[in-house]
Amino acid sequence: MNQAKSFKNRQRSFWVDGINIVKPNHPSVHALQEKGFRPKNFGCRVWPGSYLMMHYLRLNPLPTGARVLELGAGWGVLTTYVSRHFQACATALDIDTQVLPYQKLIADRNNINITSIASGLEEISPTDINQFDYILGADICYNATMKSHIKRLIRFGCGTYNDNQHPPHKEKRFLISDTGRKPFTELSTELAESFPQLRVTNLKIDLPTKTQGYVLEVPISCQC
Repeated sequence: MNQAKSFKNRQRSFWVDGINIVKPNHPSVHALQEKGFRPKNFGCRVWPGSYLMMHYLRLNPLPTGARVLELGAGWGVLTTYVSRHFQACATALDIDTQVLPYQKLIADRNNINITSIASGLEEISPTDINQFDYILGADICYNATMKSHIKRLIRFGCGTYNDNQHPPHKEKRFLISDTGRKPFTELSTELAESFPQLRVTNLKIDLPTKTQGYVLEVPISCQC
């Protein structure tokens, strides 16, 4: 299927890397809205950072069966993506309970089973974060508060939070995609000194919509 055509034409769903995604005007979305599920906190659509991350993961595949947490997951497109392509044990986390049915909608359309959790980033504990090998986030570093939450979770991952009482379970990676917002660039700069293996990749994609941005990858293998 021509992805560019399917995104721009009158069809109400489209394909990206083998994942079927519905548009906000899809009948299934309308049905959820009629049942009272009306997402807040930017959960009304799939954001471009998700497409950047999917492209990045196609170029840099995850190991099969990895345990993956998607932060600020919204409709859970990345959770479905890593479950389909890498057989990941994936969890979608979002503060808005209203998006959970949309996560199930996307997963069901792709014949995928996922786990959904309603929680804010500030509620995640070191024990929680260390259950996962990869922590993903798309377009989640959009203000100073979110930047602070993400830094805190990365500290959890490397065991430097709360007097080193929570050492890392094993090597893990944080992957954050963004279109270049100021808080994201600040986060990359602030982390660079503590994480010399940090990498920021500049990406440009044409499908399903023209998007330019970055993926920040923070590998953690020991206490920092």
